[in-house]
Amino acid sequence: MLANHIVSVFISLLYAGIGFFVLLRDPENIVNKRFCIVANIFCLWASFIFFTHLTIDPVLATFRLRLVFCAATFIPSTFFFFTSVFPDKKEGFINRHLSMLFLVISIILVFFSSHIVESVSFVKQLPQPRYGRLFPIFWFYFITCMAYSLYILYRKSICYYGIKRLQIQYLYFGVATSVFLGVITNFLLPILGVWQVERFVPLMSVPIPLAVAYAIVKYHLMDI
Repeated sequence: MLANHIVSVFISLLYAGIGFFVLLRDPENIVNKRFCIVANIFCLWASFIFFTHLTIDPVLATFRLRLVFCAATFIPSTFFFFTSVFPDKKEGFINRHLSMLFLVISIILVFFSSHIVESVSFVKQLPQPRYGRLFPIFWFYFITCMAYSLYILYRKSICYYGIKRLQIQYLYFGVATSVFLGVITNFLLPILGVWQVERFVPLMSVPIPLAVAYAIVKYHLMDI
């Protein structure tokens, strides 16, 4: 349990650190601003997971797990918000309106978070969530939005050559890896009744900051 706490805190600080680092390198750059938003949403998500594991009170754990999903609902919308301008700083008409649509969907899911997580019980001091009818809908939205964002990155990578293409590809593979692992550990396995793996979910997001950090050092991602 202590190891889970350390991992959650470390990942929270990692995302906050890399988000503000990117922002401070060029505060006027719209790409850097939007990446900072994405990074801090991940920071909030990991922080709420940390606080969820600090209690064994079912009511408090239920409330905190709902906060985890409230933060998670904004991951796909903010990531799309970022990819719509990365790396060329231009946002098309359709993407601008899709950004607003995804934001509205995220807000609606937040208001109905009690239908995503109904309750939390404890088995051998480990939280066992009972998910509601909106749980599959949340994941459908999450996967669809993230997949579309990754598709945008893939299309953009085709249009660029050299370092720009490598920048996009590293971000693409980092995010795609995290999404794939996250869907398995936080959606498919819980549906099959294997809920114990959910405590390792924060680890599934590690490929993103690692890929971003490597691409910054090696290929000057986001012009850093």
